Amino acid sequence: MNIRETLEKFASFPVASFEAVAPGTSLVLAPHPDDESLGCGGFIASAVAHGRPPIVVIVSDGSASHPGSRLWPPDRLARQRQEECIRAAAILGLSSDRLIFMGLKDTRVPVEGSQFDSTVRDLLDLLSLHDCGNLLAPWRYDPHCDHEAVWLMGETLR
Repeated sequence: MNIRETLEKFASFPVASFEAVAPGTSLVLAPHPDDESLGCGGFIASAVAHGRPPIVVIVSDGSASHPGSRLWPPDRLARQRQEECIRAAAILGLSSDRLIFMGLKDTRVPVEGSQFDSTVRDLLDLLSLHDCGNLLAPWRYDPHCDHEAVWLMGETLR
């Protein structure tokens, strides 16, 4: 596809106002610290700019990204990734009181059972508490186990 065909394709995409796409408060479900910025950073910044800062839930602690590392053992890594997430949110304009860290173990986010049910109940409580009208979750076909689990949580909340 050449540049002209690409531009024509983009020109045919539907366009709507932010209010039409995301009325009210949104809840962003991120499997790991950094997924909120990498996957929804533009959305988060836009929501803040429109005066509707989202609630961002970081489901896992991110402690398994450097397995076996002596410099970055799981506890240190989890703390570092949480601090980075807070700094990234600030750059997007989102205050840290809009971030919720659930702290589930990285690579062990449940897809069923009592911990899954408890997590979904906690998410339902957050949706209600913040009167969220929108839920952003990972893509269904992301192959990482935690992304799949968080997608399933989002589907359960639908």
